[in-house]
Amino acid sequence: MVETLLNFVFGAALALVLLVASGYFWQWIYIRPTGQDETLYLKTQDGWKLAVHHYVPHDGPVGNPVILCHGLSSNRFSFDLPGCPSLAEYLRAHGRDVWVPELRGSGMGDVPGLFFSDVPYSWDFDDHLGNDVPAIIDLVRDRSAATKAHWIGHSMGGLLILRTSRVMTRLVSHQQ
Repeated sequence: MVETLLNFVFGAALALVLLVASGYFWQWIYIRPTGQDETLYLKTQDGWKLAVHHYVPHDGPVGNPVILCHGLSSNRFSFDLPGCPSLAEYLRAHGRDVWVPELRGSGMGDVPGLFFSDVPYSWDFDDHLGNDVPAIIDLVRDRSAATKAHWIGHSMGGLLILRTSRVMTRLVSHQQ
């Protein structure tokens, strides 16, 4: 009986230690530098801090800026994983002004903590759509002085801009 209880306590303690270690490991991974020239932080309309990584072309920008948006449960490493081929680096090498945002809850922006947190785990697609995307577009427009940008989205990142364009089209057609 005592042996079973001790095994249970030891197993629970080991599981807790591994869980905490895993959280710290992934936090360390997410703050590793990629090839960006600068990381900017912005606040969304509802107060979340997002990180946007900027890759400045070496010989001046060619064409419109490019925004590379990751999908669900991902971050900037979707487009620039250290030690691997990088879409962000490729586009920068070809003269594009590249912006890689990290949506709420991922990467170097506001991320809920493992046990205690200042930010909640309660966000959804509509929060990304209504708060994150407009803030990212405004930042890119303000910093690059461009009136248009290309948006390349992986998975949910593509759905966000598709839905954003449909919402904007409906708003414009209703105002006419």
